[in-house]
This record gives sequence, C-alpha cells and structure tokens, in this order.
Amino acid sequence: MRLFLGCVLLSVVMTSPALPHGGATGVVKDRMDAMQAMRKDIKELRHILGSEGLDLSRGAEAAKRISDKALTMPVLFPKDSNPPPSEALPRIWSEWRQFESQFSDLSKHARQLADVVGDQDRQAAAIALKRVQSGCQMCHDRYQVQD
Repeated sequence: MRLFLGCVLLSVVMTSPALPHGGATGVVKDRMDAMQAMRKDIKELRHILGSEGLDLSRGAEAAKRISDKALTMPVLFPKDSNPPPSEALPRIWSEWRQFESQFSDLSKHARQLADVVGDQDRQAAAIALKRVQSGCQMCHDRYQVQD
C-alpha cells in the first residue's frame, strides 16, 4: 500500500506544472510578470518589423504597453524586496536614481517607437526598437544577476 501511495504521489508531483518564475510570489512575481509581458511585446514588435507584408501600425499598442510598464516598474522594486528567486542585484537600491532613469529612458524610447510605427517608417521603427532593446539589456546587465 505504501508503495502504491508513493507512486501516486510521485506521479502527481511529476505531472504538476512547475511554478512560474521559480515559485516567486508578491512583488517579485509581479515584476517578473511585468518583465515577461514587455519581453512578449518586444517579440511581437520584432515579428511585425521582420514581416514586410504586415502593417507596422499593428506594433503601436505593443510599444505603448512597454512605455506604460516602464513608467510603473520602479514601484515594483520597493526597498528590501529581494527574496529568492529574485534576480535583482542590491545595487538597484544604492543606485536608485540611475535605476529609475533607466526606466524613464525606456518609456521615452518605447513611446518614440509607437510614433514611428504609426507613421509606417520601417527603418526608423527598426532603429527605435534597437534603442528599446538596448535599454532593456543595459538595465539587465547592470541590475540583474547574470548566470
């Protein structure tokens, strides 16, 4: 009987979906979800820009979502909100003004991207998207644990 119950328990554990973000909860999960949403929007923008037949203006909403999220992201980093599985580095809080500025710049660049995709300027949109991606990468390189 014990063997049977052990097998049942093991099969439940093995077939249960993994917890998103390594079991993150609270504000850590909220910011991981927000980052994942921005990543999804960037992926959508890359697809639109890479597909000649697609109307660029379809990317305006994704760019606006990135801009809006960037403005609210600092709120998701209250002091002492760094429990595992957070990948945030403590320098976020010691360099707070610079950290906030990164998100402000990201918001501005994403808003510019929304404008140029609305104008159907594929070349300007590609440049603006690179600025957005570069802003994300610079912040991650400076403020996120790197494997």
